[in-house]
Amino acid sequence: MDIPKYQKAALQTYFETLLAIDGIRNGRNGADLEGFSQTLSQTRHKRYRTGWATGSTEIDIMEGDRSFVARGIRNLFSGEFKQLSIIGMATLKLDRELILTALDEGQKLTSEDEMILDHAYINYMHEVDREHSKRVGSTLSNTMELAAKGDPDQQVILAYAYFTGRGVGKDVSAAVAWYRRAAEQGHIEAMRFLGKLYRDGLGVTQDREVAFNWYMTASKKGDHEAQANVAWLKENGLGCVRDLFEAVAWYTSSAEGGYIYSFVRLAAYFIDGRVVEKHEELAYALLLYARSADASVKNVDVGIEHCESILNSDQKSRGQQFFYDIQTHGVRSVLASLVPQDCAGMDAYYFD
Repeated sequence: MDIPKYQKAALQTYFETLLAIDGIRNGRNGADLEGFSQTLSQTRHKRYRTGWATGSTEIDIMEGDRSFVARGIRNLFSGEFKQLSIIGMATLKLDRELILTALDEGQKLTSEDEMILDHAYINYMHEVDREHSKRVGSTLSNTMELAAKGDPDQQVILAYAYFTGRGVGKDVSAAVAWYRRAAEQGHIEAMRFLGKLYRDGLGVTQDREVAFNWYMTASKKGDHEAQANVAWLKENGLGCVRDLFEAVAWYTSSAEGGYIYSFVRLAAYFIDGRVVEKHEELAYALLLYARSADASVKNVDVGIEHCESILNSDQKSRGQQFFYDIQTHGVRSVLASLVPQDCAGMDAYYFD
């Protein structure tokens, strides 16, 4: 039997089945699928969603581990197709979408990937790549027309195409120009992406002050990922005056909006106790919440192990109760009850 040929045919047939199912994305197929969708929506960043679906950790992705693309393809053959539930089929469809997202973000099969995959997977990956390039190219002319007319959403799409070289020749300068046009119209995603470009010097001269200003503008419009970046720049004094209490304030606002890494950073401050009131039980609760929302978030297990090594059984129990309180009432409410003086001083930083 030609196993690679069989696998390739089976995969293509199965995708056709998946794509024919209505309601995969919005949960119409049942409560479990709806819960699945809600869980996915809690992790908003594309790269984190990709890692969640394919088994990579946040650390893998942030450190540039590109083999998660290969693992995503490999996961498509996990389990017996006929025995999969709706939730299983939704997961596999999600894998396919996230592989395409990875391609959008410039991911490519590497030599390491080819050690993970056999020829059937590799061939299929190249097919997906070609199909997606055609799809992007066919829609890009309309995008260009609308972007030129001033549509900020289309400007961001066009900017991303230029930044990644998907459907057009890669041109980072053009990408920056289109992101700036969208950002100047108030497009939050464009502001945040400009912050990243200037923070890391991607296609532009690195300028942390410009990065900080774009991140701050997006933060004041309520973008929780941008708020976490403002906090990081503030705690390191990059592009701005170093202010650790202001960093805590922005991490708090970001955590309140559900950005999970901000819970881990807040916990570090409450363990340390030099910037805000020392409160190890609260730190334990914040870390438990972070792990419950995204077990792959950076440093969460190390933080929990540290808290469990220094807390006695009564303190751990209180920390677990605070964790339930965060789940029920939100992080701001719990902070206001446990460290009211610190919490009261935070609002001045993110309200004009």
